Amino acid sequence: MLERLERYLALCTLTLVAACQNQSATPHPSAGNVGVAPFLNVALPGPGSASPGIAVDPNDARYVYVVSPHTPVENGDSVPTLWQSQDGGRSFTALRDFDAMPPGSSDDTDVIVAPDDGSVFVVNSNQNAGASNHVFTSIDHGGVYDGPAWAGAPSFRPWLAAAGDGVVYLAYINPPGGAGPGLWFMRSTDNGESFLPLSNVLAADPEGARRCFNVPARPLPDPRDAQTLYLAYAAVPVADCAGLLPRIAGSGGLDDIDDIAFEIWLARSNDGGASWSLVPVVPPERNGHFFIADAIDAAGTIYIVYSHADAGNETHILMRRSADGGRTWQGPFAVDQVAGNRANVLPAAAAAEAGRLDVAWYTAATDDFTDPAAQWTVVLARSRDAAGATPHFEQAQVSRSIVHEGEACQLTLICLLLGRDYSLGDFLSIAIGPDGRANVTWADDRAGAPVNYFGREGGA
Repeated sequence: MLERLERYLALCTLTLVAACQNQSATPHPSAGNVGVAPFLNVALPGPGSASPGIAVDPNDARYVYVVSPHTPVENGDSVPTLWQSQDGGRSFTALRDFDAMPPGSSDDTDVIVAPDDGSVFVVNSNQNAGASNHVFTSIDHGGVYDGPAWAGAPSFRPWLAAAGDGVVYLAYINPPGGAGPGLWFMRSTDNGESFLPLSNVLAADPEGARRCFNVPARPLPDPRDAQTLYLAYAAVPVADCAGLLPRIAGSGGLDDIDDIAFEIWLARSNDGGASWSLVPVVPPERNGHFFIADAIDAAGTIYIVYSHADAGNETHILMRRSADGGRTWQGPFAVDQVAGNRANVLPAAAAAEAGRLDVAWYTAATDDFTDPAAQWTVVLARSRDAAGATPHFEQAQVSRSIVHEGEACQLTLICLLLGRDYSLGDFLSIAIGPDGRANVTWADDRAGAPVNYFGREGGA
């Protein structure tokens, strides 16, 4: 794990082109038309881990897939686990260590379903011998998985996107060595059987070697144009990177590590991922966590959601949006709606019809996300006018009980180096099914060993 951390800390890329206008966010309660039904909660069988991913078949809500990277096994290693449901999430079966390539290690995973034929794609970032992103494909709702297709060099945080007609995209952070550091983008045109590298998203940036911690969200194919793609990511500014990396390496101390500022950027491609242009979305400010979320609705409105930290450690979920392909941005708009819960972290986002945006995250009734006594639950906020002048959100409970007690360390693998509480990992996940219902997965360690949970709206 520490070797993985050392590679991760070396990731330095990207540039600051311009500063964006930073507006204050005002909460806008629900207008009364966005109702969220109660959630069914299901504990997934066997051990789990933080940072689970989820996908629902876009044409059949019975088929639900949840993947988690670090489920423990008897010899002390960790393996990826894929859970599958054929009854809308009421019950699941577990496919343990689906990546059996020796020695079968897992660092990051993701799952997605094709919008046309229901093909399932699962990626595991295997960090051991012959390290690569391993992509597996099923064309029978998870009955049999073919693969792996080897996609790229050793990497961190691979994200998948499926465009239909056999086209699958993969974005990931690549450490130094091999093809070089960067934010890499690959494409399959044969339904996941093989992947070819297209581009380093950050290659055109003259400051690329001086930025660090470029953490991507999921690639977003534009539903109106098969050649247009978007990729949001967060990065530590150039001015902060030079001093940050020596501190992490041990020469400067990390007492104020929670004060790191981040920028948020959007990369846009008009040629299917072969080349990219970069647009600044959020200027350097103190975000609550590395990981951001993005989504695109049926009308092509792009949403970026993130946890923003104030001068203390109070954190709130903010949303920014663009209706013109990322050229201009509006916001921020406040998403979380409960005044007493001033710790809000690790958001996930999903969009559906025009203006429909669902956001899920961990929340606690404290004003400090590092509070060792914080009691965290999972919530969801929905807007049906997220593309309007004044978006309204209605917040609802997803988890039926506390899922974690302690801090929610924001610094991904650096948390382990500092001995901080990294139990919630980097994110939870959300998907909207073809029936319009929200599906959420998260980590729960209230009993000690982590378990993954699934929540389905309207299934209570």
